[in-house]
Amino acid sequence: MKRHLAIQIISGLSCFFSCFVSINLICNHLKNYSEPKKQQKIIRLILLVPIYSIQSWLSLTFPENSLFFTLVRCCYESIVLHTFLSLLLVYLGGTVRFTKMMAKKTVTHPFPMNRMVSHVNEGFLLQMFRGTLQFVILIPVCSIVALLLNACGLYHEGDLSLRYGYFWIELIYNFSVSLSLYCLVLFYKATNRELSKNPKSNTLLRFLTVKSVIFFAYWQSLGITVLIQTGIIQDVGSWTVSHIKTVIQEFMMSIEMAYAALACCVSFDYKEFQKDKKISFCQAAYHAFKAKDLVRELQLAIVSYLPKKKKKKNELAYGSPHTPKNFQIKYV
Repeated sequence: MKRHLAIQIISGLSCFFSCFVSINLICNHLKNYSEPKKQQKIIRLILLVPIYSIQSWLSLTFPENSLFFTLVRCCYESIVLHTFLSLLLVYLGGTVRFTKMMAKKTVTHPFPMNRMVSHVNEGFLLQMFRGTLQFVILIPVCSIVALLLNACGLYHEGDLSLRYGYFWIELIYNFSVSLSLYCLVLFYKATNRELSKNPKSNTLLRFLTVKSVIFFAYWQSLGITVLIQTGIIQDVGSWTVSHIKTVIQEFMMSIEMAYAALACCVSFDYKEFQKDKKISFCQAAYHAFKAKDLVRELQLAIVSYLPKKKKKKNELAYGSPHTPKNFQIKYV
């Protein structure tokens, strides 16, 4: 009991530090909200740290509800991956400029995918958006299914048996997040030269900051699950393996978020936006936290799958010279 209390206190202090640093950084961005298109995305990315921190502390404090808190975190994680792709697109000058840029080059998959899949040409941006947005759509659905299975006693978190829902939900999640991350890597690979010409984009550091947070969360969970399945982690007194898994994973996450908050201060610094042209704090907060652009991009990705009459094969593809005007991504 004393050990669990000590873990909660340390996690709580780490959570407070992470939230304080992150919220202070967000407030500084809102006070210097001179480039709304970029800063809206940046604020969404920074919010990943306090959301992860609070989720970890709540899971340690209320372990019986840890599944719900984890699924909420995963839903926001899916938004973050797509938001980072949108931020890169903004730094590249938007959809129209990106279309002209991609018309001059051919994108090849990195090894070993280049041995299995041919190069990417027409519709590159649409394919990348589909790859990240599928994660945004699938994870909430999987979360609802997981909660229903858990309520029926069919989920069994940490049990990799094919009879229970945990294995299948994790399989779908792993495939979805891997595809989303791969699309980010492919997009970065295709645009690295253009992004490097803009030193303010700070792309590599930002990419590593965001990816490391998600990467550590993913592999820590998988590693602890393997240790449980191999019998290395077993019940200790009144603590079940499920409880031990939650404590180890969430405690490590809460400590890591303190470092992630500091990394965000470097990679998403507000000082580059300190300009004379600004809007009020309240207007900036309203613009930063509305999700109109994300909803629109979801609609466009879904509509692109629908059959169209008398359309050429490449007409509904981002990155195609035939892309209709209403399919251009607008940032309001």
